[in-house]
Formats: sequence, C-alpha cells, structure tokens
Amino acid sequence: MARPKFPNLDKLVHGCINLRKENLMVKADDCRGIANDYTRLLEYITELQDTIIQLKQEDVITVELDNGEF
Repeated sequence: MARPKFPNLDKLVHGCINLRKENLMVKADDCRGIANDYTRLLEYITELQDTIIQLKQEDVITVELDNGEF
C-alpha cells in the first residue's frame, strides 16, 4: 500500500515550521484542502490499522495440548 500524498497538509506544516510571526493566515480554499487531506489521512491510517490487525490475526499459531496420562 503506497502512502498517498497530502500536499495541503505538507504546505501547512512547512508554513508552521518556517513561521516567523505569532499568527498564520490561511485562505478558505486552502482550509478546505487541508480538511480534505486530513480526512484522507485518517482514512489511510484506518486502512493501515485494519491491515495490521488482519496480519496479526493471520500470524496466530494454534497449539493443542494433550492432557493424557503419563
């Protein structure tokens, strides 16, 4: 599963890292793009979690114990 790109989130993060003022102004269109990227990121994380859970469940080894007399 390839990691999707999140250009609006990347732009926001870089803007925050390089911020020299106390406030960051973001246009409404950019905010919508950030919200969409964030939603896609959450979907991607959920898919990764589902994949990890599935792989862990497939990794289960069943062991039978015989309680017979010695």
